[in-house]
Amino acid sequence: MIHHFFTMTYRSLLRSKGTFFINLAGLSTAMACSLLIYLWINDELAFDKFHEKDARLFQVMENVRNSNGIATRDAMPIGMAQLLLATMPEVEYAATVTPMAWFPKFILQDAGMRIKKEAKFVGKNFFNIFSYGLLAGDRDHVLARRYSIVISEALAKTLFGSADAAVGKTLPWELAHFKKECIVSGVFEDVPANSSEQFDLLLPIDLLGQMMGFNEEELGPPGPKAYVVLKDGADLTAFNKKLSTLMSAQTGVPRADFFGVKYSSEYLYGKFENGKQVGTRVQYVKLLAFIALIILFIACINFMNLVTAKASARMKEIGIKKAIGAGRKMLILQYLAESVMMSLISLITGLGIATLLLPQFNEVTGKRLFFDLSTGAIGTYAAIALVTGVVAGSYPALFLSGFKPVTVLKGQLRGSWAELLTRKGLVVFQFTISIVAMLAVFVIDKQMAYVQSRNLGYDRDNLIYFELEGKAAVDYQTFFSEVRRIPGVVNASGMVGNIIGSMGHAEEVDFANKKVLFHWLPVDYEMIETLGIELEAGRTFSRQFNDSARVIFNRAAIDALEIDEPLGKVVNFGGEMVEIIGITKNFHVQSFHEKITPMAFRLETKMLGNIFVRIAKGKDKEVLSGLQAMYRKVNPGYSLDYRFADEKYQSQYLAENRVASLSRWFAALTVVVACLGLFGLAAFSAERRTKEIGIRKVLGSSTIGIAYLLCRDFVALVIFAMVPAWALSYYLLKEWLEGFAYSINLEFWFFLLAGFLAITSALIVTGSQAARAALISPAKCLRSE
Repeated sequence: MIHHFFTMTYRSLLRSKGTFFINLAGLSTAMACSLLIYLWINDELAFDKFHEKDARLFQVMENVRNSNGIATRDAMPIGMAQLLLATMPEVEYAATVTPMAWFPKFILQDAGMRIKKEAKFVGKNFFNIFSYGLLAGDRDHVLARRYSIVISEALAKTLFGSADAAVGKTLPWELAHFKKECIVSGVFEDVPANSSEQFDLLLPIDLLGQMMGFNEEELGPPGPKAYVVLKDGADLTAFNKKLSTLMSAQTGVPRADFFGVKYSSEYLYGKFENGKQVGTRVQYVKLLAFIALIILFIACINFMNLVTAKASARMKEIGIKKAIGAGRKMLILQYLAESVMMSLISLITGLGIATLLLPQFNEVTGKRLFFDLSTGAIGTYAAIALVTGVVAGSYPALFLSGFKPVTVLKGQLRGSWAELLTRKGLVVFQFTISIVAMLAVFVIDKQMAYVQSRNLGYDRDNLIYFELEGKAAVDYQTFFSEVRRIPGVVNASGMVGNIIGSMGHAEEVDFANKKVLFHWLPVDYEMIETLGIELEAGRTFSRQFNDSARVIFNRAAIDALEIDEPLGKVVNFGGEMVEIIGITKNFHVQSFHEKITPMAFRLETKMLGNIFVRIAKGKDKEVLSGLQAMYRKVNPGYSLDYRFADEKYQSQYLAENRVASLSRWFAALTVVVACLGLFGLAAFSAERRTKEIGIRKVLGSSTIGIAYLLCRDFVALVIFAMVPAWALSYYLLKEWLEGFAYSINLEFWFFLLAGFLAITSALIVTGSQAARAALISPAKCLRSE
């Protein structure tokens, strides 16, 4: 039976080579796209899922209710983890962890080597919570001592040759003006690529407490992050209630609403709106999954259309089989076997295409994807091919097997209206999706251009920044003076943290019993001027005054507090009474996904981490050359690692830009696959109407008239597809744009352009076949059988 199916399938493919290659091109292209998207989605879904205690691993968050609604923050009191571990029996492990954005890269020194690496300060239970494998050291004690340091395998090999050789060695490091020496107590395996945080150094949180002058157990203002592992069987809802009650009692803040969020969900669902977790990256996962399914389905439609269109060529075969006793079930199995075999051939071809494109795909996505050839992975690929084959072959199998033997053998087969309408409906569906894809590309590109060109409220052009280190970090005011003397430098200043993509510190501000959660940035003198933020009223920080107990708000902050004549008014800023001395115009700190939030500037002249330098237009080369020379003189042995602010801003939209790039390619392939099917149908239509063409030419029809006749029906279907495509596009794209606080408008010409391109594509594809048929001589047309 199986041998018979294979033999019949092989013979069928040989009889229709043109149809075979069109179907192969469409299905294999669709398979290649789907396989690449599958790799990308699989990698996205696997982020942070490698931790053994993933199901019980939570990050503690807090919903803060204030006059502006509910704001969610992940900053917790430094001593929360210790408190939870000591007082809540549901907690198996707890640890405090500093965010990656808190510190610049640490400078490590060994044997004359100076390198920069990312680091975090963490609690003692870090390795009991997170599954970063230890190659050397014991997970219960590796962070127990204050001057311990745990390094990655790659760093151990770079500095000491091996993991074993690193243990017990002294490793000097620098951070801003801090200089310490720690003993390597352990080596962990390199952080996996599917970890949302990449780092090479871990230090005890106790050491940070000594450096900054706080106690690891104190429940002071919000600061680092807190992670817990709940015991087996612990109920998260009950834990959240107990947690809120405990923290309210400990902090004396009755409105506190603490809760645990699954750690591995943050990567895909890291955004909170009004206290609820909503999707961010998961939207792009859904989008590309939808694109993969659509491309496959369009390829399946091509297969259905071409096979059913060619049905007349198989009339006698079906009639004879039915006449000698073949049942409909047997015929359905045969045609399904043909489509599944076609799908498997396309899978093999698609795997080859995808493998060739994988390096470029990795470059676009910024990932290190590869095809897994394990038994499970091959089974998944085969399952995709099987489902595709069954879907593609289902309608043709039911259609072909339904012919009546007597009618077929008499040659009286006529296409039914149902068949015709089904085929036309499938073509309309193909081009509906193609137009939607084209519109999506237009809108995504326009939105990306909009967010990258819009006025941010500060000037990111000709602005560089770099981290303070070495002698510059110790005597930074002298360093600022030297920087400002460089010809071409307009201004220079420093801040704690970074204004681009960072919300800074969170603090509650109270004025006349109106409480609002603010974000604030500690900045030095002249930082507002250096950034080019416009002042609406008042003044900036000045050396002529003692501004340590003064604050500058943006317009959004003043509006949130509803202060009339704010200059000179005193507000409660996190328990400290401060005076408002200035108001800036609104400016964007985060991406355009977020609305402009209340922001504040406080004066900080000591613990500065990042230096910003404004360069005169056209003086980049001279300033950078002079800056590097001065830096080598002030900081011998250190290298100046600067970045342009514009590059940092663009990195906020890395995910969007990558998805936009992928969408362009996949939208183009959607149109190509749809046009392949239209090409096959147009070729078949021209072939079937050969005699009609000959008669029309004899009767005087022109070549252009015949070409128009053959193209008309197909182009009409594409025009008809524009109406549902426009409606669906408007709904989907409007919803996507609502994810941005500031977005473009959906212009009518977007829709017209997509429709025009779809019609043009259809005309090119069908027109080539129509012109070819119309140019055949009448005598040859009339002689054809």
